[in-house]
Amino acid sequence: MSLIGRSPELLLINSVLAAVQTGESRALVLRGVPGVGKTALLGYAAQTAADMRIARATGVESEMTLAYAGVHQLVAPYLEQLGSLPDPQRDALEAVLGLGASRSTGRLLVGLAVFTLLSNTASATPLLCVVDDAQWLDRESAEVLAFVARRGQADAIGLLFAVREPTDRPLPFDGLAEHVVNGLDPDAARELLESAAAGTTEKRVQERLIADTGGNPLALLELAAHLAPDQLTGRATLPEALPIGERLEQAFLKRVRTLPSGTQTFLLLAAADPTGDPGLVLRAAASLGIGPETAAPAEALGLVSLTDGLSFRHPLLRSAVYGAARSEQRRQARYALAEATDPAADPDRRAWHRAAAVTGPDNAVADELEASADRARRRGGLSTASAYLNRAARLTSDPHRRAARYLAAAEAQITAGGVDAGAQLLEQAEDRTCVDGHNRAQALLLRGVVEMARGEAARAAPVLAESARVFEPLDVPRAAWAQLLSFQAVMYTGRYGPQGDLMAAARRARSSARSPRPTATELFLDAFATGFIDGPDAAVPVLRRAIHALGPEEAGPVMEMATYAAVQLWEDDTLDVVSRRHLHITRMLGGLTMLPLALNAVAVSEIVGGRIALAEALHEELHDIRRIIDDPGIIGEVAPGEPMVAALRGDEERTRSLAGAIARHAATHRLGPLADVAAHGLGVLELGLGHYPAAMEHLRFAMDGPPSFVATSALPDLVESAMRSDERETAAKAADLLSLTTLSSGTPYALGIEARSRALFATGAEAEQLHRTAIDHLRRTRAAVHLARAHHLYGEWLRRARQRREAREQLRTAHELFVSMGAAAFAERARAELEATGAHARRRSSDVDLNTLTPQEAHIARLAAEGAPNAEIAAQLYVSRRTVESHLTKIYAKLGVHSRTQLAGIVLRGG
Repeated sequence: MSLIGRSPELLLINSVLAAVQTGESRALVLRGVPGVGKTALLGYAAQTAADMRIARATGVESEMTLAYAGVHQLVAPYLEQLGSLPDPQRDALEAVLGLGASRSTGRLLVGLAVFTLLSNTASATPLLCVVDDAQWLDRESAEVLAFVARRGQADAIGLLFAVREPTDRPLPFDGLAEHVVNGLDPDAARELLESAAAGTTEKRVQERLIADTGGNPLALLELAAHLAPDQLTGRATLPEALPIGERLEQAFLKRVRTLPSGTQTFLLLAAADPTGDPGLVLRAAASLGIGPETAAPAEALGLVSLTDGLSFRHPLLRSAVYGAARSEQRRQARYALAEATDPAADPDRRAWHRAAAVTGPDNAVADELEASADRARRRGGLSTASAYLNRAARLTSDPHRRAARYLAAAEAQITAGGVDAGAQLLEQAEDRTCVDGHNRAQALLLRGVVEMARGEAARAAPVLAESARVFEPLDVPRAAWAQLLSFQAVMYTGRYGPQGDLMAAARRARSSARSPRPTATELFLDAFATGFIDGPDAAVPVLRRAIHALGPEEAGPVMEMATYAAVQLWEDDTLDVVSRRHLHITRMLGGLTMLPLALNAVAVSEIVGGRIALAEALHEELHDIRRIIDDPGIIGEVAPGEPMVAALRGDEERTRSLAGAIARHAATHRLGPLADVAAHGLGVLELGLGHYPAAMEHLRFAMDGPPSFVATSALPDLVESAMRSDERETAAKAADLLSLTTLSSGTPYALGIEARSRALFATGAEAEQLHRTAIDHLRRTRAAVHLARAHHLYGEWLRRARQRREAREQLRTAHELFVSMGAAAFAERARAELEATGAHARRRSSDVDLNTLTPQEAHIARLAAEGAPNAEIAAQLYVSRRTVESHLTKIYAKLGVHSRTQLAGIVLRGG
């Protein structure tokens, strides 16, 4: 296939194909105006890749509301391989495609299932996925395919997307390689005209056509085919308006209108049905008295093809046919398609066609749409559920029920990550909501959730509190939920909120109604209220009751509060379990708005455990999700854990840059805990560098600001930095605050931190005993960073006590632990202390090699060393098994090992 004037584009496409042929995965997004040649370039790619497998999908405007319709198109030829998927992935993909039991599942699990299916398909022969009119993919399919494009590495999968510009809808393809396809240059445009015209085209005519079309190839080809010979040679004048842009669609329509009326109706039915099923279209046509022979004239003109399904010559033709039809014609077509659709096999598409066919309120159709929304929600199609509910609301006659459906549509959209779209639906609901009652309370709740999702906690708090007040006489558990969100919003405001706000929120929470058998939400309300009113030590037993009350399906902010509680309780195992449950449930439910917070919670647990590379991999995934939802929300542009990771790495410039970005976001949106996170990262950086007074100044917030889980975590660092700065009074106050939680908690983690901090005040035998006690306690925890620091502080104390041999043992242990986890700044401090004893740090090959691994390689190395099989590693990291195998080969080469046993020796035990 030869394309004139497209050398740059062909080079790009050829490079993608060449990479895929060698086993790599590549993606490319082609953007451009209608008719500029994107579809032709995709055709070139498919023809050139004749020795590859080809998977195709085309976005259709009328199908944008049907969840996973684009995915279905792409994977339909390979469904016989579903049995090769791990059970959770197979179940998820079958559920969203309507092939299995309807169940709750998240887009990321579906994305992994599609990725695994395509990777398995490409294992024998490279695979090229060609997606035209991607701007019209349903949201779920667009996000899944963007996920596949980002995760592919060594999978021999190529993805080419064509996106029509301009588009008024955000797409999740940011960060993928892209190329803007422009009109042809004058020389290429002339060559195209000459090749397409039957005879000679006069030069001035060529210049006019090229100038007016901007070199648009489709417009030039249509002109060459349909202008009269005299017009092309200049003997007759050209029309005033040449067919470009919208006029190009009119040129297509001019040809359609030459066809018999029955054929035009057949084309309208085909344009209204995105399945490409000629049998369905012919059944719908038959119900309108149109026989199958009416398709022949359109096929003869090359407008449609029925060779392999039913497809239009060009996407513009489909949209032109549907867009030009009168509203009554479109309704008639959709009614016929609804009647021709099997209600048992495809009830959702039938309901959508029926909804498009009615002109006014129709409660029966609205009920069908609500049922479709329920099915979509269970399958993880939240934005599709929102579309069904939105349409159902418009068809609902009862004002109360109509408002409730608008509110449900808004909630589904917000949960899916479409905060702005959800806010617009909420405005529609609020316009129709009764003054009092459940709808008003729900509208207030969602308004508060929108403000929180936008990072405006200070605005959200009073709205959520009012929602709780309205809910309380109607629905106590729902009122508690709103109250918890309000309390959380006040906590997020922190140091930026008016003094007394936290105490006022705590008193409201304590005085609010409770169920006869309090839920976990209500118990967390009691626990955090107790902490603010009676002190953190009094909150410990209530926090533990709340965590134990968590149900298996608990999700959302209550799980986030549970992670805060685990930090406050110094329960490292609980933090790990609860944060991973939070992440798993959020992924399964497809709640993209909450997913960055859930990922960050697990990253915090990994940082505590010294698994810095794993935290970095989670931060990378967090940024992937942020690109999908295109809204920084509460977290902002930087993951809260990133400054701490950079600080432990000893990367001074990066730590200051990341902390500065978080601090600016925190100040703009008045988010106190985020400002605390930035300050904590800077404090740990200065501690690692040995700049103790600077560290103390950054860490003072832990003592001077409002209590928070960030302050609790920072208190031990404040104690150390203050003692090293000879600020004993500050250190003592911080230690006393710390003891309120550590002594009442009594976990090995808490007691280890308490003993380590108190050892800094002690002398002689008492100090030695406290250092040993700290190490003994911390050895029983996952808190590897704190264990390494306990060895380090003990080694420093021993050196100053002139016990050099014992000091060397402790400092060498600390140095090896710091090096193994990549905590370069503290490793350097330990090395310097070790050299001060007259010894030198052992330089092992694994010390250097471990730090040469990328975050993803380190994550894979850790999981492989722990015994996870490749399929499990792939599922955890959202990559393919082939990518895991490829990375393990690189890891073995970098570390000089040949087995997982050797790998475990280096990764888990430091060699």
